[in-house]
Amino acid sequence: MSSAAAAVVAPAARKRPAPDQEPRAGDAKKRPRCKNFRSIEEFEVLEVLGEGAEGVVSRARDRRTGKEVALKWIRGDGPDGHGPPDRRALAMEAGCLRACRGHPSIIGIHGVAADPKTGDVHLILELIEGGLSLRDSFWETLSEDAIRGMMRQLIGAAKKSNGKPHQPCPVGTLQYNAPELLDGNWYYGSAIDMWGLGCVMAELLSGKLDPECLKDLSEDGHDLLRGLLTFCPEKRLTAEEALEHRWFNKEVFN
Repeated sequence: MSSAAAAVVAPAARKRPAPDQEPRAGDAKKRPRCKNFRSIEEFEVLEVLGEGAEGVVSRARDRRTGKEVALKWIRGDGPDGHGPPDRRALAMEAGCLRACRGHPSIIGIHGVAADPKTGDVHLILELIEGGLSLRDSFWETLSEDAIRGMMRQLIGAAKKSNGKPHQPCPVGTLQYNAPELLDGNWYYGSAIDMWGLGCVMAELLSGKLDPECLKDLSEDGHDLLRGLLTFCPEKRLTAEEALEHRWFNKEVFN
């Protein structure tokens, strides 16, 4: 575990129960014991922004500062997803975000909040504004030049995070899963990120995951896409190799 991850999830020293106090079953699992966690009661949830396989993201206001943030609730092992999540998965996500702090294409993390009553854990994240105008623009046709600019940012973020340690974990979005994941290899490495970015690039270009919709893509664009979607992970383009591809050596018009 990286030092950044340890700083987020380092547990407080365990206290022994008093002689006349028997530990109750489930106490250790229900109660987050991290001295760095803030209380979820310090935040006012304003609205739900989105929901995925791993949790729910909400807009919230920090009662201390009045600043709006994004709260990502991480699903746990209890009923309806409540309760403390897997510590290793939490350490990996929070630690990687901390290690990549400051990159313009990677969302910032402010800390972790916990509910001492339920054991629920939330990541306190930078709030990215977009609104309905940005959501509506997703349905518009994007030019190859515009997508080139987007992919440069995404792959640049992947290059920054690829130097951080990965741990075995499942990937939630099935249609972006690399072949090695579907074959039962759950080691999450940088090659898996690059396959997922290839899927994102194809979907940005075509509006859907359909190779027939890529007929207007330039030859250089096809070459980059083939490099990202190479079946063998050892032969797949790395983030550094992708950024040096000739497809990016063109003027970008957003």
